[in-house]
Amino acid sequence: MLFPEDKTMLELALGVPVINEYGASELGVIAMANAEGALEINQTSVYLELVDDFGQPADPGTHGRVILTALHNKAHALIRYDIGDLAQWDEGSVPHAPKLAGLLGRTNDMAHLPGDKKVPGLTFYYVTKAVISDQSPVSEFVVEQHRLDLFVIRYVSKRALNARESDAIKKALETYVGVGLHVSLVHEALLDRSKRGKLRQFSNLMDQASAS
Repeated sequence: MLFPEDKTMLELALGVPVINEYGASELGVIAMANAEGALEINQTSVYLELVDDFGQPADPGTHGRVILTALHNKAHALIRYDIGDLAQWDEGSVPHAPKLAGLLGRTNDMAHLPGDKKVPGLTFYYVTKAVISDQSPVSEFVVEQHRLDLFVIRYVSKRALNARESDAIKKALETYVGVGLHVSLVHEALLDRSKRGKLRQFSNLMDQASAS
Protein backbone atom coordinates (compact mmCIF):
# COMPACT_ATOMS: atom_id res chain seq x y z
CA MET A 1 0.00 0.00 0.00
CA LEU A 2 1.13 3.54 -0.76
CA PHE A 3 0.98 5.67 2.38
CA PRO A 4 1.18 9.51 2.35
CA GLU A 5 4.66 9.58 3.89
CA ASP A 6 5.94 7.05 1.32
CA LYS A 7 4.37 9.04 -1.53
CA THR A 8 6.14 12.22 -0.38
CA MET A 9 9.47 10.40 -0.02
CA LEU A 10 9.22 8.85 -3.49
CA GLU A 11 8.33 12.17 -5.12
CA LEU A 12 11.26 13.90 -3.44
CA ALA A 13 13.65 11.11 -4.45
CA LEU A 14 12.45 10.66 -8.04
CA GLY A 15 11.43 14.23 -8.87
CA VAL A 16 8.17 13.14 -10.51
CA PRO A 17 4.54 12.92 -9.32
CA VAL A 18 3.56 9.57 -7.81
CA ILE A 19 -0.02 8.34 -8.29
CA ASN A 20 -1.64 5.66 -6.18
CA GLU A 21 -3.20 2.77 -8.11
CA TYR A 22 -5.37 0.00 -6.72
CA GLY A 23 -5.38 -3.19 -8.75
CA ALA A 24 -5.32 -6.97 -8.68
CA SER A 25 -3.76 -9.55 -10.97
CA GLU A 26 -7.12 -11.18 -11.68
CA LEU A 27 -8.98 -7.91 -12.32
CA GLY A 28 -6.43 -5.38 -13.58
CA VAL A 29 -6.76 -1.73 -12.57
CA ILE A 30 -9.58 -1.31 -10.05
CA ALA A 31 -9.13 2.35 -9.10
CA MET A 32 -6.75 5.27 -9.58
CA ALA A 33 -6.12 8.22 -7.25
CA ASN A 34 -7.35 11.66 -8.30
CA ALA A 35 -5.79 15.02 -7.39
CA GLU A 36 -7.47 14.93 -3.96
CA GLY A 37 -6.12 11.46 -3.21
CA ALA A 38 -9.45 9.61 -3.42
CA LEU A 39 -9.43 6.39 -5.44
CA GLU A 40 -11.78 6.74 -8.43
CA ILE A 41 -13.27 3.40 -9.49
CA ASN A 42 -12.43 2.16 -12.99
CA GLN A 43 -16.09 1.72 -13.96
CA THR A 44 -15.25 0.68 -17.52
CA SER A 45 -13.76 -2.59 -16.25
CA VAL A 46 -15.24 -3.38 -12.82
CA TYR A 47 -18.33 -2.91 -10.69
CA LEU A 48 -17.35 -2.42 -7.04
CA GLU A 49 -19.45 -2.92 -3.91
CA LEU A 50 -18.64 -2.53 -0.21
CA VAL A 51 -20.56 -4.84 2.12
CA ASP A 52 -20.65 -5.34 5.88
CA ASP A 53 -20.32 -8.58 7.86
CA PHE A 54 -23.91 -9.49 6.92
CA GLY A 55 -23.48 -8.92 3.19
CA GLN A 56 -25.42 -5.65 3.26
CA PRO A 57 -24.14 -2.36 1.72
CA ALA A 58 -21.62 -0.76 4.05
CA ASP A 59 -22.68 2.58 5.54
CA PRO A 60 -20.66 5.72 4.71
CA GLY A 61 -17.75 6.17 7.11
CA THR A 62 -17.56 2.45 7.95
CA HIS A 63 -15.28 -0.16 6.43
CA GLY A 64 -16.64 -2.92 4.25
CA ARG A 65 -15.46 -5.91 2.25
CA VAL A 66 -14.56 -5.13 -1.35
CA ILE A 67 -16.80 -7.11 -3.73
CA LEU A 68 -15.95 -6.90 -7.44
CA THR A 69 -17.59 -7.93 -10.70
CA ALA A 70 -15.44 -8.03 -13.85
CA LEU A 71 -17.34 -6.44 -16.74
CA HIS A 72 -15.32 -7.72 -19.70
CA ASN A 73 -13.87 -11.06 -18.65
CA LYS A 74 -15.57 -13.46 -21.07
CA ALA A 75 -13.06 -16.28 -20.52
CA HIS A 76 -13.59 -16.64 -16.77
CA ALA A 77 -16.53 -14.79 -15.22
CA LEU A 78 -15.89 -13.11 -11.86
CA ILE A 79 -19.25 -12.07 -10.41
CA ARG A 80 -19.43 -10.49 -6.94
CA TYR A 81 -15.91 -11.71 -6.26
CA ASP A 82 -14.75 -11.15 -2.64
CA ILE A 83 -11.17 -10.05 -3.19
CA GLY A 84 -10.32 -10.08 0.52
CA ASP A 85 -9.73 -6.34 0.95
CA LEU A 86 -11.34 -3.79 3.26
CA ALA A 87 -12.13 -0.21 2.26
CA GLN A 88 -14.56 2.62 2.86
CA TRP A 89 -16.36 5.10 0.62
CA ASP A 90 -15.01 8.61 0.18
CA GLU A 91 -17.23 11.34 1.66
CA GLY A 92 -17.75 12.81 -1.81
CA SER A 93 -18.61 9.49 -3.42
CA VAL A 94 -21.85 9.34 -5.43
CA PRO A 95 -23.45 6.38 -7.26
CA HIS A 96 -22.51 7.59 -10.75
CA ALA A 97 -18.92 8.40 -9.70
CA PRO A 98 -17.92 6.09 -6.82
CA LYS A 99 -14.67 6.80 -4.98
CA LEU A 100 -12.84 5.06 -2.15
CA ALA A 101 -11.33 7.06 0.70
CA GLY A 102 -8.62 4.44 0.89
CA LEU A 103 -7.91 0.83 1.66
CA LEU A 104 -7.87 -0.50 5.20
CA GLY A 105 -6.03 -3.77 4.63
CA ARG A 106 -7.07 -7.39 4.26
CA THR A 107 -10.10 -9.07 5.82
CA ASN A 108 -7.77 -11.66 7.41
CA ASP A 109 -5.72 -8.85 8.99
CA MET A 110 -8.25 -7.90 11.65
CA ALA A 111 -7.46 -7.70 15.35
CA HIS A 112 -10.28 -8.89 17.59
CA LEU A 113 -10.41 -7.11 20.95
CA PRO A 114 -12.43 -7.55 24.17
CA GLY A 115 -15.98 -6.25 23.91
CA ASP A 116 -16.40 -7.62 20.36
CA LYS A 117 -14.36 -4.72 18.98
CA LYS A 118 -12.44 -5.13 15.69
CA VAL A 119 -9.47 -3.11 14.47
CA PRO A 120 -8.05 -3.28 10.90
CA GLY A 121 -4.49 -4.57 10.67
CA LEU A 122 -3.59 -1.25 9.00
CA THR A 123 -3.77 0.26 12.49
CA PHE A 124 -0.43 -1.33 13.27
CA TYR A 125 1.16 0.69 10.48
CA TYR A 126 0.46 3.78 12.58
CA VAL A 127 1.93 2.08 15.62
CA THR A 128 5.05 1.46 13.54
CA LYS A 129 5.25 5.08 12.37
CA ALA A 130 4.72 6.33 15.92
CA VAL A 131 7.71 4.51 17.38
CA ILE A 132 10.19 3.99 14.53
CA SER A 133 12.08 7.11 13.55
CA ASP A 134 15.58 7.95 12.37
CA GLN A 135 16.71 7.95 16.01
CA SER A 136 15.10 4.63 16.94
CA PRO A 137 17.26 1.47 17.10
CA VAL A 138 14.33 -0.58 15.72
CA SER A 139 14.58 -1.28 11.99
CA GLU A 140 11.35 -3.30 11.67
CA PHE A 141 8.83 -5.24 13.69
CA VAL A 142 5.70 -7.35 13.38
CA VAL A 143 2.72 -7.77 15.67
CA GLU A 144 1.07 -11.09 16.51
CA GLN A 145 -2.23 -11.50 18.30
CA HIS A 146 -2.31 -14.62 20.50
CA ARG A 147 -5.42 -13.85 22.60
CA LEU A 148 -8.05 -11.14 22.70
CA ASP A 149 -5.90 -9.19 25.14
CA LEU A 150 -2.39 -10.50 24.32
CA PHE A 151 -0.13 -9.14 21.57
CA VAL A 152 3.46 -10.19 20.89
CA ILE A 153 5.70 -7.67 19.14
CA ARG A 154 8.75 -9.19 17.46
CA TYR A 155 11.33 -6.59 16.52
CA VAL A 156 14.74 -6.36 14.86
CA SER A 157 17.13 -3.92 16.49
CA LYS A 158 20.85 -3.36 16.99
CA ARG A 159 20.20 -3.86 20.68
CA ALA A 160 17.36 -4.81 22.99
CA LEU A 161 15.02 -1.96 23.79
CA ASN A 162 15.34 -0.30 27.16
CA ALA A 163 12.42 0.30 29.51
CA ARG A 164 11.67 3.79 28.15
CA GLU A 165 11.60 2.58 24.53
CA SER A 166 9.48 -0.45 25.41
CA ASP A 167 7.00 1.79 27.20
CA ALA A 168 6.79 4.03 24.11
CA ILE A 169 5.74 1.07 21.94
CA LYS A 170 3.20 -0.12 24.51
CA LYS A 171 1.80 3.41 24.79
CA ALA A 172 1.46 3.66 20.99
CA LEU A 173 -0.42 0.34 20.93
CA GLU A 174 -2.70 1.61 23.69
CA THR A 175 -3.32 4.87 21.78
CA TYR A 176 -4.12 3.33 18.41
CA VAL A 177 -5.58 -0.06 19.39
CA GLY A 178 -7.02 -0.05 22.91
CA VAL A 179 -6.40 -0.04 26.65
CA GLY A 180 -6.09 -3.01 28.99
CA LEU A 181 -4.00 -5.03 26.55
CA HIS A 182 -1.01 -7.17 27.48
CA VAL A 183 2.07 -6.67 25.29
CA SER A 184 5.17 -8.88 25.09
CA LEU A 185 8.28 -7.59 23.27
CA VAL A 186 10.66 -10.14 21.71
CA HIS A 187 14.06 -9.12 20.31
CA GLU A 188 14.84 -11.06 17.09
CA ALA A 189 17.84 -11.24 14.75
CA LEU A 190 15.57 -11.72 11.71
CA LEU A 191 11.84 -11.75 11.00
CA ASP A 192 10.05 -14.35 8.91
CA ARG A 193 9.10 -13.15 5.43
CA SER A 194 6.98 -14.55 2.63
CA LYS A 195 8.58 -16.20 -0.42
CA ARG A 196 8.28 -12.84 -2.18
CA GLY A 197 10.19 -11.13 0.62
CA LYS A 198 7.16 -9.32 2.01
CA LEU A 199 6.88 -8.66 5.73
CA ARG A 200 3.41 -9.18 7.17
CA GLN A 201 2.94 -6.34 9.66
CA PHE A 202 0.16 -8.02 11.60
CA SER A 203 -0.92 -11.65 12.07
CA ASN A 204 -3.98 -12.79 13.97
CA LEU A 205 -2.86 -16.19 15.25
CA MET A 206 -6.26 -16.74 16.87
CA ASP A 207 -7.90 -16.76 13.40
CA GLN A 208 -5.20 -19.08 12.06
CA ALA A 209 -5.68 -21.50 14.96
CA SER A 210 -9.47 -21.60 14.52
CA ALA A 211 -9.09 -22.12 10.74
CA SER A 212 -6.85 -25.14 11.30
